[in-house]
Amino acid sequence: MVSLSSPDMDPLLSKINTFEEKGYPVFITGDFNSDMKSDIYKTMTTNYLDARKTAIKTTNLYTYNGYSAEGVVLDKATYKCIDFCFYTEKPYIYANKFNVVDTWSGGYMSDHNALIIDFTLYKR
Repeated sequence: MVSLSSPDMDPLLSKINTFEEKGYPVFITGDFNSDMKSDIYKTMTTNYLDARKTAIKTTNLYTYNGYSAEGVVLDKATYKCIDFCFYTEKPYIYANKFNVVDTWSGGYMSDHNALIIDFTLYKR
């Protein structure tokens, strides 16, 4: 797995800042290939809120399951949380629910589980 280092994130954070300066809410979500102990996660949570941690209803279910194209599932001990949804701290954005969908019709959709986050945005 390739992970971004904190300096590699500077262009991303700079681009995001242009939207924040205009007052837009910003949501950054995806596979960060980094867990909650990583420098990437620390950088993101220094600047943004983690929806998993701020949602009124949340889960601790893993987001990476290691499922392969051959249908092999890794040992559950290798499951990780490496997919996140970060967002700007604004008084008009509320994370209501953070959910991880770990199976679809009894099987895995991918080697990553889907994140479903319910936000409420109020007019400023």
